[in-house]
Amino acid sequence: MTKFRHAPYVVLVAIGLIWGSTWMVAREALERMPVILLMGTRYLFAGALLTGCYLCKGRPVPSAGTMWRLLPGSLLMFTLNGCLSYWSILFIPSHMAAIIGSLAPLFIFLPGITTGKTDFRLPAAMLLCVAGVVLLVAQHSGQIQMAHLWGYLLSLAAVLCWSAGVLLMRRIRLNVDVYYGLGWQMLFSGMLLFMAAWAAGEMRQFPEVDLPLLGALVYLVVPGSVFAFWAVGYVYDHLPVGVASSYEYISILVASALGYLCLEEKITAYTIIGALITLTGIRLIRKYSGG
Repeated sequence: MTKFRHAPYVVLVAIGLIWGSTWMVAREALERMPVILLMGTRYLFAGALLTGCYLCKGRPVPSAGTMWRLLPGSLLMFTLNGCLSYWSILFIPSHMAAIIGSLAPLFIFLPGITTGKTDFRLPAAMLLCVAGVVLLVAQHSGQIQMAHLWGYLLSLAAVLCWSAGVLLMRRIRLNVDVYYGLGWQMLFSGMLLFMAAWAAGEMRQFPEVDLPLLGALVYLVVPGSVFAFWAVGYVYDHLPVGVASSYEYISILVASALGYLCLEEKITAYTIIGALITLTGIRLIRKYSGG
């Protein structure tokens, strides 16, 4: 049987559709379940499924030293990033959180400027990103409330945590498959978040798991976590970096469309222009950084 040569592009589109739609699914789930408990449930089951698949294949449990080195990435990239990003959509439109979430390359490649080894056009691309975000926020300047400002700060803190986690994990040598490691990181994050949910009193008001909430949890766990993280690695292995990273733009388009159609989120000309400027800056950052 011949290999389907367009499979990487199909998977690329699938990632954009899935991760773009998780913003709407999460927003609906948050109507029924507190933030910490929701993220804890997502990562606990996703991590258990992913690590379980590897263990069933005979993969040994990582050493204690490897487990210890996985913890900082788990705390930054999943525990903090997940909670902060989902907490932010209680205050700002989900598509705005998705756009701000796409700024990770800005902060990941920012330290490289200080070395003097980067393309001189990279700082200009970064400024373009900043200009786009400023335009997105400035459109609400006449009516911005403290809740909106809090949402933007939470979203920004989330992307900073993810970027810091990526930079940190690049410096740590792990003797474990990257996806197996991600599974353990999600599992650790789920455990940490369940303990945090208990400490915050969220376990005492455990929600009734009706069909809509169950469907949202299954969607966030299976396609939104287990499949999507594997799929990202697959497209980067089979497509040029510039093409593979385009799932981010698809996901923002999907998040914006679903937010407008299903969550009644307002999209203005300033939103469109600001998003285009920001995404153009992100694209140029990837181009000039070689990432």
